[in-house]
Amino acid sequence: MSHASAHVHAIEPAESPLTPESWGKLGMWIFLAGWREINVQGVRTENGRAFGAVWLGLELFKRLGLLEFLREKLSGGKEEIPWPEVATILVLARLVEPSSEL
Repeated sequence: MSHASAHVHAIEPAESPLTPESWGKLGMWIFLAGWREINVQGVRTENGRAFGAVWLGLELFKRLGLLEFLREKLSGGKEEIPWPEVATILVLARLVEPSSEL
């Protein structure tokens, strides 16, 4: 075996290895998907969207207890998307983009 063919790139383990639990939800997805090599020179984004305002609105909605309130007050049926979630989406859409027609 030649020296060139014996050379293999490997990821060395960290002293205190990261676990999916320490990474949060994103880490769990990475862990479940497995490691992949990515050509960072070929990565690009298209039609990027900001989600910070929606996330913040949803967090406020939850912390104020509005989602639970809607779940208590709006009875469930056989809808594919429950009414409390529809109401939440409509409120957040108006909060983020006041001229939204959604």
